[in-house]
This record gives sequence, C-alpha cells and structure tokens, in this order.
Amino acid sequence: MGCRETLRAGLAAGLLLAAAPAQAQQEAAPPTREVALRDGAATQLQTAVEDLDTGRRAQAVPALDEAYRVLEVASQGAGGTGPFAEAEASVAKARRQLQNGRPEDAASRLRDTAAALAASRPSPLSQMPGQQDYRGAILINSEGRMLGELRGTDSAGAVVAMIGDWQDTLGFLDLGGRAADLPQDRLVFGEPNALGTVMVVLADPAEQDGVIERWGR
Repeated sequence: MGCRETLRAGLAAGLLLAAAPAQAQQEAAPPTREVALRDGAATQLQTAVEDLDTGRRAQAVPALDEAYRVLEVASQGAGGTGPFAEAEASVAKARRQLQNGRPEDAASRLRDTAAALAASRPSPLSQMPGQQDYRGAILINSEGRMLGELRGTDSAGAVVAMIGDWQDTLGFLDLGGRAADLPQDRLVFGEPNALGTVMVVLADPAEQDGVIERWGR
C-alpha cells in the first residue's frame, strides 16, 4: 500500500471510529449535515496533505480550495464559532503559507487541522433563512465540488437546483444540466462573500445520486 492509500485508510478508520456509536443506533440513517460537512472537508484536507507530501503542489490546491468552500459555509452556519470556524481559520493560514512558498509548513498545519476536524463534534448548523433569496447560489457537495446552482423553491417548499451546466475553476464545462428537487433539511446555506457569491452545500453525498429529476437536457 502506497503513501496515499495508507493516509486515506488511516483517515477513513478514524472517521469510522468516531461515528461508530451513532452507527450502532442508526445504521440506516444518513449522516447529519454537520457530520457530512465535517467528513467531507477533512477528506479533502487529507488529500491536499498527501499531494503536498509528494511534491504535487498544483494538485493540492484544488482539494484545499474545495475544503475551504465547505468550511466557510459550515462556519457561517455555526455562527462563526466551534470546530468549523477553527478549521476555516487554520486553512486560511495554510493557504497563505503555500502562497509564500512554504509547502512543508502548510502540509504540517493541514495535517493537524484534518485530524482535529475529523475528531470533532460540530455544533448544529442553522437552517435556511426565511427571507433570503438563494436563486443563483452555487451548489456544492460535502467535499466542496461544484454541482450546479439554485433556481428557487417549488410549491412544496423543496429547493429547485440545476445540476450541471456550469464551468469550474479549471475550465471544465458540464453540459449535463438537469433540474432536481432537494430537501431543505439536507442543505447548508452560506452567506454572500466579498464578491457577492453565495455557496450552498448539499450535505448528504447520497442525495447527489438520488435527486428527483424534473426534466433533463
């Protein structure tokens, strides 16, 4: 087993041990939004560490950015306190270290951050603000990968999203757009950033594959 596989296996084992008591009681239940975001961000941070440890700085940056997206939304949902906020601040410092040509320091910080986050018990995240208009918000999954954008809500109160039909930061264009209804209780809603961009996280990875298609192109 190589370095990457060993590190992944170690992180996965840690996450399984942390979740074992809850799984014993609710094996069929999906992870809570808090756990889904925690695990998704921790996995991406560990991926960034693996890439930095093996000299692949260019490959580490996307994973680091994706983890930061999730942590930013989670920190906002937790009121700017707790494990998500601490991890967000630490990742921001690691990004600066990387930009300043200190990949070893960045990797060390990210390794500690990933371990602390994976072992944490995050505070409950807020629900969708009643008056906020989230049309046009960017939809990402629990690992920070872009899925599409929100288009509004339907008559039943579900959030309507267009999955696909977006271009990521690397220029990849997904033309597989399809509309889907997403339950509000599986989403975590962020706040507008300095550029006015709003991120919303689909908390349950399984929901990504089980969304209800309204139409396709």
